[in-house]
Amino acid sequence: MSESAPRLAYLPGALADLVGRVWESESVDCLRMLSISVIDVAALGVHACVRDTLTQWREQGRISPATRSQLESSCARYEVEAARAHRETDIDAQRAAFIRARALHCLLEAVATDRPASYRLAEVAYEAMIVMGAASGVVAVLVEFVV
Repeated sequence: MSESAPRLAYLPGALADLVGRVWESESVDCLRMLSISVIDVAALGVHACVRDTLTQWREQGRISPATRSQLESSCARYEVEAARAHRETDIDAQRAAFIRARALHCLLEAVATDRPASYRLAEVAYEAMIVMGAASGVVAVLVEFVV
């Protein structure tokens, strides 16, 4: 890992170690697998902006500014929905919206091209751990990419 991400310090030790052992050349594939896992857990695969993001990322290695804007808008909408549910003391709705917002933020971080893949991997691992509710799902993905 060439550059450490701020959230790397907050990952459990074994998870941080695994993130650090993913080769730079494998980072993008690992990011894709983590992103797809998180999108599946959050049940967001039916959203057009998520499908567009994954398609553009796979085919072009990046996403268009318009797609990024749609993804950011969806993420913000779920954050507002979580805040509203919190005010209304609807814990289930709050958790569902929070998880969806974190999943979209995870995808946004994964496709960011302004930071090295190794940096993004630590950020995505942190977000994925939140979405999955534990480190075990993230570990299951990471072990496929470590040396």
